[in-house]
Amino acid sequence: MNIKLAYKKKIDFQQLILNGTIFLLGLNYLIYCFFSDDQYKNALRIFLIPILAVAIFYRRKFSRTHLIILAASLYALAINGDMALNIAFILIISVISITLCGLEKEFVRILNRTQILLSIIVLIALLLGIVTPKSMTVGGRIRNDLGFMNINSAAVFFSSTILLYCMCTEKMVWHKAIFVLLLSVFLWRLTDSRTSFLGILLFFITLFILYLLRKKKKIQRWYLTISAVVLLCSPLLWQSGVLNNFLFNQLLSLRPRLFSKYCQDSSIINLFIGGSKAGEIDNAWLMLLYNIGLPLYIAFGALTLRALRRLVDVGNCRSASFLIMMLAVGMMETLPLRCEILTAILFWYIVIKYGTFRKSNPILLKEDKR
Repeated sequence: MNIKLAYKKKIDFQQLILNGTIFLLGLNYLIYCFFSDDQYKNALRIFLIPILAVAIFYRRKFSRTHLIILAASLYALAINGDMALNIAFILIISVISITLCGLEKEFVRILNRTQILLSIIVLIALLLGIVTPKSMTVGGRIRNDLGFMNINSAAVFFSSTILLYCMCTEKMVWHKAIFVLLLSVFLWRLTDSRTSFLGILLFFITLFILYLLRKKKKIQRWYLTISAVVLLCSPLLWQSGVLNNFLFNQLLSLRPRLFSKYCQDSSIINLFIGGSKAGEIDNAWLMLLYNIGLPLYIAFGALTLRALRRLVDVGNCRSASFLIMMLAVGMMETLPLRCEILTAILFWYIVIKYGTFRKSNPILLKEDKR
């Protein structure tokens, strides 16, 4: 009896550490993006790592693959590119989260509860007038920042709330899907952020396609593999400059021009070993490629493809749809590399967990079909 009680206390301690860490990360995002104080942004990230490391000793050891991923995060820090700290921290927090919380559904619930609490904080601050939202006209588009530092930050935050609800709910029945899509349209009308809206729309389209193909897993695998390869190879489009023309610049708010310039400003050495100092742009995969180098980027792609295959094997269509959506959004935003955004943490959690999974692993076999 005493042994069981002691074990329960250890689990409670781990859950307390994990819940507290996730909340502090989300709060850190609000502090510098909503309350406009980025003085302690990086300090809090670094402060949380040893606390999480201590919690690990109360449960299980890292696998060999997890240690390799942690080594990759240290490599990103060592070569010190523009996104080095973001990349390193999100890898570390994802691996540690898997170690402390092996069941995906349980981890999603933690993220969803935290995101709801953070959303309540934002709404209270807006209602009390602590933060004042502003509207502006950009290129003929009326956009509302909802009190955030910039409009895209507001769209990313509230779309994360919507997506985590989608990932957490037991069954995504038709009336829930309609409710979520209406919320997405409302958010789009407020912020005029097309990427967030199209991302949520893609999530449902992919989920619907996988549902139609639920009895044809081989076709599901091919569909997901081809989609992921195309999205992960998107840096080639910007490297070649083929989309850097008037039409696509108008359509994509000058992003093709900025992406092509980023490639030109980064050296061939950055392409192969990382460490680019060409600044930050709204493209997660281009930033990841030039910050960690081509070999590690290919390894990330292989891990993602393996994760998608495993998700098909266990019938987890919702998480597979979520990965495809995040891969697509990463072409136009740095969202997957933002370690305080909870959907970004979930993305890496799923990629690393399922990408490093072995068939003999009993934890994954307990996951319900979703």
